[in-house]
Amino acid sequence: MFRKVYDLLAEEVSGENTRNMAADIWRHDRTCSFDEYYKSARYCVDKLKAGGASEVEIISFPATGKAVYGAYRLQRAWDCKDAELSILAPESAARRLCSYRDDPWSLAQGSTPTPAGGIEAPVVIVEGGASDKDYKGVSVKGKIILTNAAPRAVHELAKKKGAVGIVTDNMATNPVVRPTPMDLPDARLWLTIRPEGKLFAFVLTPRQGQDLRKLIEAEEKKGNEVRLRAWVDSRIYDGRHEMVSASLRGRRTDQEIGLVAHLYEPGCNDNASGAAVLLEVMRALRALIRAKKLPRPYRTIRVWLTHEFQSLQALCYERPEETERVAAALNVDMVGEDQCRAGGAALMYQDGPDALPSFINHFTAALMDYFRSRFFTWGNANSAERFFATINTPFWMNDNFISDPSVGIPSVAFIQWPDRFYHTNHDTEDKVDAESLGRVAMLAGTWAYLLASARQPEVMELAEMVADRADDYLSRTAEKGLADARLMLEEPPDEKPKQQSKAKKKEPTLEEKLVEAATDLRDKLDYIRDRELKALDSVKGLLTEAEARRSTERLSQARAEIDAAADLWQQRASRRLASLAKQHKLAAPQPKPEKRLTPTQKKAAQMIPYRKMRGIVTNAELPKKAREEVEKASKGGVPRLMLFWVDGKRSLLDICRLTRLEGEGSPIEPARAIRWAEAMKKAGVLGIRRRKT
Repeated sequence: MFRKVYDLLAEEVSGENTRNMAADIWRHDRTCSFDEYYKSARYCVDKLKAGGASEVEIISFPATGKAVYGAYRLQRAWDCKDAELSILAPESAARRLCSYRDDPWSLAQGSTPTPAGGIEAPVVIVEGGASDKDYKGVSVKGKIILTNAAPRAVHELAKKKGAVGIVTDNMATNPVVRPTPMDLPDARLWLTIRPEGKLFAFVLTPRQGQDLRKLIEAEEKKGNEVRLRAWVDSRIYDGRHEMVSASLRGRRTDQEIGLVAHLYEPGCNDNASGAAVLLEVMRALRALIRAKKLPRPYRTIRVWLTHEFQSLQALCYERPEETERVAAALNVDMVGEDQCRAGGAALMYQDGPDALPSFINHFTAALMDYFRSRFFTWGNANSAERFFATINTPFWMNDNFISDPSVGIPSVAFIQWPDRFYHTNHDTEDKVDAESLGRVAMLAGTWAYLLASARQPEVMELAEMVADRADDYLSRTAEKGLADARLMLEEPPDEKPKQQSKAKKKEPTLEEKLVEAATDLRDKLDYIRDRELKALDSVKGLLTEAEARRSTERLSQARAEIDAAADLWQQRASRRLASLAKQHKLAAPQPKPEKRLTPTQKKAAQMIPYRKMRGIVTNAELPKKAREEVEKASKGGVPRLMLFWVDGKRSLLDICRLTRLEGEGSPIEPARAIRWAEAMKKAGVLGIRRRKT
């Protein structure tokens, strides 16, 4: 299925051209200034037109800081010409710390301007800065604060306390590639203040921050102050968020396959690389069609170059008909890494969420299997293609939030991760690898073209992929459940006796724990069965009514195969759990029958929540009282994708069960779920219907 299109793209795609375009985009976007963002958008428009794309346009949304779509606010426009931070006193330490003209990362996007002559003020250390307690015993009025926190979390309270500016040495960490801030001691983190800043915020490297702290502490011991001069020539204004849209027109224009990448981040990999890949994909596919090496696709291929999260959230509300045409989408997010230099990055191909089951997970996995089959190895010695690390991961929120069923576009994503230079000023064009870009462009082009071209025979191949890989998912689920049960039984008992109060439940026995594990595994296998059957049904979205009728028998056979595989894995799991129990001289576990519902569970079962807002919901945009109630109900953790399961049909009790089986975050008990749903109702995010008993 993949070879012909992939081979043609391998001949046509230029990794070097893609790298050059990424560098061009990066030179605009690294400034974080909207006037340069507008140039970046027009550069992409010109490249798309030159490559033969159709319907090339810039879609604008208000960048006023007041435009709210659902519960998501778009940031206000911000430009910067220059900025500089210097130490004035003590004179022996006087020096320039950073300037925007040398490194735009030196200033947080959204920083407010200073008077023309700048501001001179003492600097004081504030640990944190987002809470009142952080300022206890520290006078910040008329001073600049030095913090290790992100200015977005600090600026409003710092201004309220009388501070005139912020300096931060905030540096995010990663346990694999950046365990401590000093693993990138001379890098600056990309920081923003959204929707608009209340103060300016300069960004230091970890080494600079460490040195400045030592200087402040040394001068304080002498009874002296460290004084800084800050000058910022910026403006915050009502502007535009610009999103680039283009198409490679198919014979059918009422259904599209989407390719998404975001602009407007200051890294060359994140994410000038993703945008450049899509420019090259469109050019290469159009060239192959023009040369008659590939036929025009059946469906239209749509490209969206976005302001991450913001553009597509706005599009869902402003032009919903455009999202409704897209049958499936691929999000291409930071993909140009030199995998070795990045610290061990791998190309992750992320599944869509379980709440919107789709064949595209299976199709993407099959494409990646084919990709790996091309690598040089002892069994494939004629290949000249080097190993390229890849890994499949669960859904991870970026622009593929459009997989939220309230938006309804099944989507997967490519992203190279982890990257030690991620979101720092070390993410520069020399870190971008032309070979990586070329290979991802071949994958993205193959993915989009084959789905855009699929007719009934190819759609039946997709159905077979779902049936084949359903067995893999069931196998993985069973093996993990069995491994967890074995670990639980083999874990040495706690030697320290636990003091049990009368109010606490008695510690379950090993036999009871094994019954619990057997019940959980049975439920998870049934959950995977249901998910895979829905993924199989999703292929019908690519068929005409006549094709669907002709496909009924084959789809029924595939359904029967998925059911048979699920039954087989239930039997295998039961046998192996019984064997495991026997090894530990326990009775064979029998999954527990369903218990009678408690009063709280009955209440949750009668509540049918439904969405009143599409897409992203940010707590910051909820009314204050409702926000506080949501945050209170969320203490202890709310499953990350809980809102995705709210469809106006499922009960709140069903949603508690489904999120537990999905495993994205801590399980939520019905009592807390009820408080959460009622708070979300007050916030206007949800409505709640009552099921009649």
